[in-house]
Amino acid sequence: MQIKTIDQLSNIELDGILLRLPFFRGVKQRSQAQFKELMHCCRLVEMDSNEVILRRGDKSTWLYFLLRGELLVYPGLQAGESSIGQVLPGEMFGDLALIGNSERQATVCSADSGGGIALFACDASCFGRLEDDYPISQETKLAFYRMMTDSVRWKLEKHRMACPEHPLVAKIIALPLYRGARGGLQELQALVEQVLALAEILIAWNSDTQPAYLGGRPQLGEP
Repeated sequence: MQIKTIDQLSNIELDGILLRLPFFRGVKQRSQAQFKELMHCCRLVEMDSNEVILRRGDKSTWLYFLLRGELLVYPGLQAGESSIGQVLPGEMFGDLALIGNSERQATVCSADSGGGIALFACDASCFGRLEDDYPISQETKLAFYRMMTDSVRWKLEKHRMACPEHPLVAKIIALPLYRGARGGLQELQALVEQVLALAEILIAWNSDTQPAYLGGRPQLGEP
């Protein structure tokens, strides 16, 4: 496994990566200062075959976006058992462990012939407390938590489409939508409450049906 800081990349390399990461591209378009601050907390990770990037039960603040290749998802601590899913290019993973400071829900690794894998990694601890507007601004935090909320909501929607009669569907429908003013601390707090509630439902659903733990592209959409 090879890990590079962002300042080790050429501008052409970074621009190519940002084409696949609308959240970070949007931050750069709004504020160069915010973008540079975030890039201090990001890495490019290149993986060879049979390498683990995320292990069930661990705690971590790192969030990952798969740029190239394919990763396998396993329910336990080891990769020797049957996989329960895969991560494909364009997908974000590792988000559930960030929500509520919980443990990793699965083990994710490269396959036997899984060389050439590239990930964009972000240490989400850089977002700090919700109330703080420095070094990461509330505007950037709002975009981040909108992305996180969309990510978990999409994963639940995939579950709901596959099993519309599941008893947890009622809990999803019952969650209130935020209808207050946009763009301030009130919305930010509401987003965090919403993503925590959604994640609780998703973790409960995944414990019933371990497959489909990961996946989905809408979470990478523009904030």
